[in-house]
Amino acid sequence: MSKPLAALALCAFAFASSARAEPAVYALSIGNNLPLDGAERLPELRYADDDALRYFALLERASAHAELLTVLDDATRARHHARGGAIHAPSVAALRSAVGRIAQRAAADLKAGREPVVLITYSGHGARCRAARATSR
Repeated sequence: MSKPLAALALCAFAFASSARAEPAVYALSIGNNLPLDGAERLPELRYADDDALRYFALLERASAHAELLTVLDDATRARHHARGGAIHAPSVAALRSAVGRIAQRAAADLKAGREPVVLITYSGHGARCRAARATSR
């Protein structure tokens, strides 16, 4: 997500929240420096983990609950050594688990009359599945 797009999203969120009761915000930030399986020809990225960590740090301040799925490279780990325990590798299992935790909390918010808002950021290589490629032709 580009910086202007992130700023626009935060402004929209601030405007929407001023018109209603305070929402319960949840954030999931994902960063993956490695190419997707089957895409080995793509280079390993250098900053997807940094991007995910920055989004997490920003969104964590404004959310009731935030999750970070990434593997920090050595340089990022050296700069942010205090973040060890709150980070999980970005696997399918970790993603399902994080989404499940957020969904449970959001469901409880709905029952309590609060409006849950879930923000998800992803930094890394993107790929379209075969079905999406076939329908876009």
